[in-house]
Amino acid sequence: MGFEKDINYDEPMVIVMDEAHFTFISTYENYEKEYSGIKSNHVLEIENVNEKWLKEMAEMIKKKQYGFIKIRKGYTNIYFIRKITDITFWRTYIIISWG
Repeated sequence: MGFEKDINYDEPMVIVMDEAHFTFISTYENYEKEYSGIKSNHVLEIENVNEKWLKEMAEMIKKKQYGFIKIRKGYTNIYFIRKITDITFWRTYIIISWG
């Protein structure tokens, strides 16, 4: 499906993080699930997140002020934005949920 073949699954899916939001590139299949609400979270391996972002996420959890998540459909300009409702560290993963 178009740009989906260009996604490198060995690289982290995080592409941007600032004070306002995280931006992720999603596969076409997962994007449809995420957009519809069937899948309302994004899971990252901690080893793929740099130290600065881990500290910022920990601060967000402490303050319970999570910001927003932007999910892009592959490398297209199609995306949606949702308010983050929770960030959870579990084993070697970070789970970002939205509502």
